[in-house]
Amino acid sequence: MDNTWEAAIRQIVNHEIVYHHFGHWPTFHAAEVTKVIFETHTTGRYSVTAVLEPDRNIHYVGGTPPDHPKPCRIELQFTGVQEWSFANFGVQNALEELWFEERGGALAAFFVSSSGMKATIVADEVLVLSLVVL
Repeated sequence: MDNTWEAAIRQIVNHEIVYHHFGHWPTFHAAEVTKVIFETHTTGRYSVTAVLEPDRNIHYVGGTPPDHPKPCRIELQFTGVQEWSFANFGVQNALEELWFEERGGALAAFFVSSSGMKATIVADEVLVLSLVVL
């Protein structure tokens, strides 16, 4: 993981929850995006919440898998959304990867897929809202 990637991940509120669960920050290769929620707020800021179900095996490529795979569901909330684009949300939304970069005081998230959902979200804040072991 390069320094730019690590710096962006450290900006995610509660990123430690994901590190603790997996032992590292995964690329989310083969993770399924099962839900995307758009919410308005009286503050004038709005948020997007994405629900991911990481593949229990493939995301360990390049690392050492744990003795017992830990299937889970992760909710990432993007607050203070500055820009977004979504395409092809459908029946199957498996990702090639999910990566983050810092962009002018905000965080940009790129949901990369060879087929299915593709998205970019630039937000003031990214939060690991929950990680539930299934």
